[in-house]
Amino acid sequence: MPRIEASSQIIESYIQVYKGETGEWSERALSITRRWIPVLERENAHDELALTWRLNVLVHGMAGHYSLASAAAAQSTRYAQLAGNTRLAETNGMNLAQFALYGTTPVVQAI
Repeated sequence: MPRIEASSQIIESYIQVYKGETGEWSERALSITRRWIPVLERENAHDELALTWRLNVLVHGMAGHYSLASAAAAQSTRYAQLAGNTRLAETNGMNLAQFALYGTTPVVQAI
């Protein structure tokens, strides 16, 4: 049942983000992802892992921490591909391009 509990907490975090929650929502979201990533990895819950890492992308991207957001997007993409979730993998690809443009990635490496 941990997979269901993890999914519900991750989805609740997305709801807080998209309804404009104020306060320490980003730290709560990161705390939830830190808690559940190891559990989901043990269960090979690839789709849930892709969404969990995607939540990290949102938190770090909104905060302007593009290196952290880029690393999270790479993880989300990896798990999305393992889950067969091409839509999420493609969305992450768009974000990786944005983070390369606005982040600290050297031009030669970004190209």
